Amino acid sequence: MPALAARMFRDIAADELAAARAHVNTLTTARAALQYLTDDLFAGEHTREDWIWADGWSVGRRNPVVAKVARESTTLWVEFVAGIITVGVTNGEFRTRDPHLVAELFVALIDSLSIYSLVAHSTPTRRAAMVEAFIRTALDPTCNIPATPPRD
Repeated sequence: MPALAARMFRDIAADELAAARAHVNTLTTARAALQYLTDDLFAGEHTREDWIWADGWSVGRRNPVVAKVARESTTLWVEFVAGIITVGVTNGEFRTRDPHLVAELFVALIDSLSIYSLVAHSTPTRRAAMVEAFIRTALDPTCNIPATPPRD
């Protein structure tokens, strides 16, 4: 059973990342890519991916096979986002000395806010605003991402 759970988690996480990569490849700026990820990850209510990630981490506490898959999947997301940020730095869209650290923080924030969604803490709009504020602060205080809206 643990191996089956790990395979299912790996397959769903890989599909989610492949879909994100495919869409990001159609965009022309790194800023648009991060905005897409923010919007896409917070659209609607609970998704299958939200539940799978949360369940993967929870099961991974007791199951080293699932924990390994969760770590590997998270690493792939961090590398993907770090690539976007690095392109943004190269193109002059962003300023940071450590694209990888900002990517790790972005993914950690997305993950924690996804957990919020599972218990209906805050709204999708507010959670997205938190990520946008992070992007603005971490990458460029003059970034054109809108300011955080009032609490709703």
